[in-house]
Amino acid sequence: MTNQKVVKISLLDLQKEEQPEVSKPKEEIRKEAITQIKSNSLTKIVPHPHAKSIQKVELKEKIKEEEQLVKKEEPTEKTTSKHAIQSSESSVENNVVAQEELEEKQKSFFLKLRELINKNKSYPESARRREIQGDIQVKFCILEDGNVNNIELLAGHSIFKNSAIEAVQKSFPVEVDKALFSFPKEFKITIAYILK
Repeated sequence: MTNQKVVKISLLDLQKEEQPEVSKPKEEIRKEAITQIKSNSLTKIVPHPHAKSIQKVELKEKIKEEEQLVKKEEPTEKTTSKHAIQSSESSVENNVVAQEELEEKQKSFFLKLRELINKNKSYPESARRREIQGDIQVKFCILEDGNVNNIELLAGHSIFKNSAIEAVQKSFPVEVDKALFSFPKEFKITIAYILK
C-alpha cells in the first residue's frame, strides 16, 4: 500500500476578491459584487432544511451591504480627472468668450472714435480749390483720463495735416473704459478726404 496524502482544498480560499477596476462603471461593479455574493452563498452546504430561509435573509443583508459600499465608493482617479478636464475645458471656453467680448468692445470703441473724428474733420479750402483728395494717416495717444496727446501725421498729403490734427483734437476728451486697454494707448487712424 502506498502512502497517499490527502489534500483539502477550499473553493472559498481560492477565490480571491477581485478589486474593481478604476475604469468600470459603478453599476457594473455593483452587479459583479452581487453576482459574487450570490455564487458564494450558493456553494455553501445547507445542513438543515430550515437553514435555507436563514441563508436567504443573510444573502439579502450581504447584497444590501455591498450595494451600500458601492454607493459610498470614493470617486476614482478616472472620474476625478474627467471632472478636472471638464472644468478646465469650461474655463478655457469662458476665457475664449471673454477674450472675444473684449476684442468686440475694443473694435466698437475704435469704430466710434473714427466716426467721431470723421464728423469733426473739415475739408481744407485750399485742397478743395485745387481738387486734391486722398487719405491721411494720423497717430495719437489716448491718456487714461480720456484726453489726447502726441498727435502726428504719418502719411498722406501735407495739405490735410492741420485739418486732421484739428479733427482729432475736437474729438477729445472721450469716455474710456479702463478695462478695454492699458492707458496711455497709441492709435493709428486713416482719415479719408474725398470731394463730393
